[in-house]
Amino acid sequence: MKKLILTTVLLLTILTLQAQQQFEGMWTCYESSYTTVILADEQKIIKVIGFSFDEKEVLEEKIISKDTTSFTTSIHIKENGWKVKVDYEYVNKDTLHCHFKGDYTGLVVMTRLKQID
Repeated sequence: MKKLILTTVLLLTILTLQAQQQFEGMWTCYESSYTTVILADEQKIIKVIGFSFDEKEVLEEKIISKDTTSFTTSIHIKENGWKVKVDYEYVNKDTLHCHFKGDYTGLVVMTRLKQID
């Protein structure tokens, strides 16, 4: 019985660790000139940053909550008062669904930028 419990806990831990790291990368979409960078370690999302060369702007998103297949951030641009919450949902290794709520409401599909080795 102890082996079964230990195995179950170990399996859940491994799945949780890998689940957060799946978000890591650079993501882009057709609706915006911004690229989103998600930094993660084995255990959690560390930072989410959006940048745009067209807008000459960098936005750091505040992480509000997270679980194994999604996480939520908030963005507040003080210059124009724009506020929004974003629910990031993992779809597959190359796709995220971003559900925006606030001054902009809608679904944005983000695609992972390929790394050049």
